[in-house]
Order: sequence, then structure tokens, then C-alpha cells
Amino acid sequence: METKSTDQPKMKEKKEEVHDLRFALLGLKINPNEKVASCQLRIPSELPPIGFHHGNDDPSVVLKLIPAGEDWTHSFKLMRELSHPNILCARAIMTVEPKGPSKSGQSSTKGANKHSDNWGVVEPYDGILYDYLKKADNVMLQARLIHMIIRQIIEGLEHLKNKGYYHGNFSLKNTYYRINNVTGVICVKLACFIKKGGKKSLWQTNDVVSLGHELVAVSSMIGDTAADANPYNDLPLIDDLARKLKLVTQANLNETYEVAKAHILFWERYHRKKFFVYRIAIAMKRDDFRLKVAKCKKGVCDLPWGVDDYDGFLPEMNAYRLGEGLAAYDKNCRCSFVDFVVGLYTHELILHTGLQQVDEAIMTRHAHLCLVLRNLLGSDDGDWL
Repeated sequence: METKSTDQPKMKEKKEEVHDLRFALLGLKINPNEKVASCQLRIPSELPPIGFHHGNDDPSVVLKLIPAGEDWTHSFKLMRELSHPNILCARAIMTVEPKGPSKSGQSSTKGANKHSDNWGVVEPYDGILYDYLKKADNVMLQARLIHMIIRQIIEGLEHLKNKGYYHGNFSLKNTYYRINNVTGVICVKLACFIKKGGKKSLWQTNDVVSLGHELVAVSSMIGDTAADANPYNDLPLIDDLARKLKLVTQANLNETYEVAKAHILFWERYHRKKFFVYRIAIAMKRDDFRLKVAKCKKGVCDLPWGVDDYDGFLPEMNAYRLGEGLAAYDKNCRCSFVDFVVGLYTHELILHTGLQQVDEAIMTRHAHLCLVLRNLLGSDDGDWL
């Protein structure tokens, strides 16, 4: 991965101090093909506990060979300073002298000569995020996993901006991940930062735009591998977020991350309930909005929509309406379908099958219904993203 920038600021910066300290590498395992090694690191007593390990045991680390001629000083500076779960934590750049480790198994961090190898000491990770997503068996996992990965990337980039930095080099191919051995939960790790010249806000904006382009790649990977028998229904939501992130400018940069985290892609059940019970219920009382719904041939529902009984909810809701002296839902009318969905969320407390089942019944069949209706509401009825 290219990590050296040719567009560095011309101002003189204070050189980082070089410490002659010795780390013991315990149980060193080298993977020559990927130019990485793993081991436990015995930290010198002169140093505080390593950033990603606060116990008394020797922490597990990864040693990554830094290609000759590449300057990782800036990247490792940020990876040491920025304590965040979605930023790869680094401890040091270690120089291994040509004679190799001593009999005691120690390696030196002394200044490099032309025959020395430089290794970056970082927290353990399991691989590159791009490779993880590229595997068909991974992209076919639950939509919640994809949402979690995208949300973590957003939070990592947001932390960089809040601390006055930027990535400068974001892509899925230089982003890492770690899977918790106990919970199985994935954690995204941003890395490989590059210093650029020019206005900081320009590169902070470029980080957001780059994320938009990478989400297009994610959508493409999912679309290429998703089988017709098991479609990934959230693709329109990813595509919508990607399109909007690519349009971000320096003018709206400051609000971008908060608005992005509120995007429909990340909505939970209570967000959707509030959306249907309040915003859509009110909008459906307007003739102009009902006309938009009726004319929306793509996205709301196919007609006739009542062929499916929606896990038993449709006959139950029709029975409720008849008891209230109302006509049954019209299966050939899109407005009637939206009324049905609004009714489900409104009356879910009295339905026999419970709360979560209502949301599942709608979202498994119409994953991007909220996005379609939100777009029909228009830009004057919500945030720009």
C-alpha cells in the first residue's frame, strides 16, 4: 500500500525523539508471504502500558514490515495518539538490526541504518477489510453486520476530524478488522494515514467523499454475489448513503457525520415506528402526498399487495377494522398498503404476536420502504442527508 505523500507541508516540524529501548519478542511467528509477524511483546519498565492492553501480561502484537523508502512516521503518530476502537493502535516503529535478535531474544529500537529493517508494532488484527467483504460467504451475512461495519468506519473518520486530523488515504484496502474470539463481533480498524498539503478541511471533506466511493464498491460486491433466492434488500439504502456522501462539500462538512449516523440505513425499530406513526400518518392525511404514493410504481409495493398475509397481520388488522366499522384494506391500492403499515406500527401493542414481529414482517419484505416514503416527503421535510 502506498503510504508516502509527496504533498507534505513545507513548515519545519519538531522531530520525534528516538529512544534506545529493548523489547523482548516472545513466541515470534513470521509470515514471509505477507511480511508480517505475530508475537507477545515484553514492554520495558520505562514505558507505560501499551495503548490497547492494560493488564500485567505481555500483550499480543503484530509486527508489520515497513517497505523500504516509505515514511510511516505520520501514520504511526496518529495511531499512537488517537485512542479509539475503530483506529488501529500502534506502539512504535521497531528497528531490527541486521544481526537479528540477541541470544536473549531481544530486538533494538535504535536508529536504523541502510541494512536494518523497520517494523511497525501494532495491535492484533485479522486481515484487510476489503478481503473480508470480498468473500461471498461474508457479504451474504446479515444486513446488520454490513451496517455495523459502515457505522464503525463513519465513527472512526469522525473521531479523526474531531481531533483536528484527517485520514488522507481512506479505502477498504488499507482498512483492517479484528473479530472478537468470544463474541464474534467485528471491529473495523482505520490505518495507513497520509499527511497532505493544503487546507485541512479539504482533506476532511475528501475522507467523506472517499467513503461514499467505497460504499459504491461495497454495494457492487454484495450485488455481484447475492443470489436471487436470498437477495440483500438493503442495497438501495447503501446506494443512497453513498450518493449523498459523494456530494458532501466543505460548506456542510461540520454536520455531515451526525447526519450520516442518522441515515435510514442505521435506523432501528423505534426509529421506524416513530417514522410511520407520526410523520407518515400525518402525511397520509394530505391529498398531495397520497397522490405521490399512488403514482409511485417502484418502491412502495407491487399490486395486488394483499396476496401475502404478512405473517397473519393482514387478516388480524382487517378484523380490527371491521370491528371499528371500517372497510377492509384495498389490495389494489398503494395508499391502502401504506395505511396498513401505519396501522400495524400504531396498534402493535394490541396485536397478538408482539412488537418485534411487526417490524420484521415489514422490513423483511420492504427493507427500503422508509427510504422511498422519505423521498416522497421531499427535502423540506427533513435533513439534507
